[in-house]
Amino acid sequence: MLKYIGKRIADSRKKKGWTQETLANKAKLHNTYVGAVERGEVNISIKSLEKIANALNLPLIEFFRAVTNSIPQTEKEKIIDEICNRLRKQKVKNLELLSKIIKDVLTWQKK
Repeated sequence: MLKYIGKRIADSRKKKGWTQETLANKAKLHNTYVGAVERGEVNISIKSLEKIANALNLPLIEFFRAVTNSIPQTEKEKIIDEICNRLRKQKVKNLELLSKIIKDVLTWQKK
């Protein structure tokens, strides 16, 4: 589990173009600790994981998705996850509109 969470942290950090030192500074953690976490060498506390999540601007649950992503999913679950990931990136105004559209489409399909 530590390796999966560490990989998710490293992938998120690299996606932002950050070094381990940059992430460590933003999370107010030591850079060698961040490196050890990314390699799955240390037990990370929820408090430290929360600091990293906040620095990366990700919800804490995203790091646990790395673990559940290693479990085979049905095609339906994959599609739902993909939709949820896209929705998380949207502004509230867009989410309100998308919610209405989804509701209308589902209501229309029931007829």
